[in-house]
Amino acid sequence: MGAEFPLAPPVAGLPAPLGFLLALKGAGFFLHMSAMHLVYAGIPAAVLFALLGGEHGRRLASRLGAAMPVAVAVAVNLGVVPLLFLQVVYAPVAYPATILIGWPWMSVIPMLLVAYAGVYAFAMLPATGRWGAVRLLAGAASAGLVLAVGFVFANGLSLMANGAQMLAIFDAGAHAGAVRGLALNVGDPTLIPRWLMMLGLGVTTTAAYLLLDAVVFATRETADYRLWARRWAFRIHTLGLGLFGAMGTWYLFGALPAGTRQAVFASPLPYGLAMLSALLPVVAWGLAWRASRAARGADLVVAVQLTALVANVAARQWVQSREIAAVYEPASVPLKVQSGPLAVFLVLFVAGLALTGWLVRVWIRAARGEARP
Repeated sequence: MGAEFPLAPPVAGLPAPLGFLLALKGAGFFLHMSAMHLVYAGIPAAVLFALLGGEHGRRLASRLGAAMPVAVAVAVNLGVVPLLFLQVVYAPVAYPATILIGWPWMSVIPMLLVAYAGVYAFAMLPATGRWGAVRLLAGAASAGLVLAVGFVFANGLSLMANGAQMLAIFDAGAHAGAVRGLALNVGDPTLIPRWLMMLGLGVTTTAAYLLLDAVVFATRETADYRLWARRWAFRIHTLGLGLFGAMGTWYLFGALPAGTRQAVFASPLPYGLAMLSALLPVVAWGLAWRASRAARGADLVVAVQLTALVANVAARQWVQSREIAAVYEPASVPLKVQSGPLAVFLVLFVAGLALTGWLVRVWIRAARGEARP
């Protein structure tokens, strides 16, 4: 192979201005991540509390498990949006990367289907009796599959920004110009800290939800349970913050390419985004400590946590744009506006958000005991 990176066929043109496409990608990723974090860390937490948490733990597991079907539905549907714009903006690197890991990438679909079924089983089967063990096995399987899906996505997204690694994977596994599609991006030093950093942030988001549930939603539970749940929400938040901080430090100072790291500290925008991404979860943790004792302020914790996710999305986009620019620059692609398809997408997107909002509203009413789901 030559020295040039083997891009996919060039795109004919961008269907909308690049900034607009990246803004839609970022907005979609934030909405997806808000629900996905609850799934990513919430399912394992529910299973662990059902196994080890005693009477209150089993109650918390049931409440958290009941939220998972809605959270999975929201996360999967909203996940289409950032994936769509990722392929539109970065097609010449996105397609080669996902072809190289084709079988793991395609396995995401069956893994999600099985995990979704397991989530429903955990939410609906009795916690005791002969079905109790089946419920726990279904929840554990779902937890493992969801973590595996996150690992596969971390592989694909890190690989598309690394042209040299794509070439190395191709050279190692190609036969007569074709690849088996069995590779993973395990040779990339950013893969593990990136994956675990997202898991840590997901744990803090789940803890913020558990605190909100204990303070706002669980009004029909006993005072003893609500106090117990608030304290455990803070402990979980502490665990997640520790994982996020450790993996974020590893990612920024040990795994990120030196040129990208220097660029982060050399420019006010990426430096500010990096600082917000690091500090806002700490602020949310401090507010969670107060809310766990005062039984109020959980809504502020959630608001700060969501703001931290916005900062994380923006920081990740800056890093992604800079790293991909080394092998492909979407700004060089001519603009060929496709107003018709864009208008259809925006109408359907707004309608989908309205429907999702209604679904979440019904879920909140059910969590408060005001209506059945």
